[in-house]
Amino acid sequence: ARMQGMNTDIRRAVFCTLLTSEDYIDAYEKITKLHLKGKQDREVANVIVHCVMMEKKYNPFYAVCAQKFCSSNFNFRFSFQFLLWDRLKDLQSVGLVALGHLAKFYASLFSSFSLS
Repeated sequence: ARMQGMNTDIRRAVFCTLLTSEDYIDAYEKITKLHLKGKQDREVANVIVHCVMMEKKYNPFYAVCAQKFCSSNFNFRFSFQFLLWDRLKDLQSVGLVALGHLAKFYASLFSSFSLS
């Protein structure tokens, strides 16, 4: 987790939970049990998008997880939208593979009406 830039306890916990989950429901339930407060739930979106962009091959698991979080709590929708805007500002520093993964991820969120 530290090698992936997870520099806070919350990010490390979300990262490890996400990567060791059996499926998106397991990931959702385990991350929900972390009892994140206030702005800490933004870290869930941060970690999911980070994982999307770091994979060698696009993994739709992260989009399904994001859809579950967005459908459960309106705050996650805002977190993912703000994160998209932040990533769009940094397009020069993003590789083509990561950019492709990011595009597929957000296309999935928009097409499932998780984001609008």
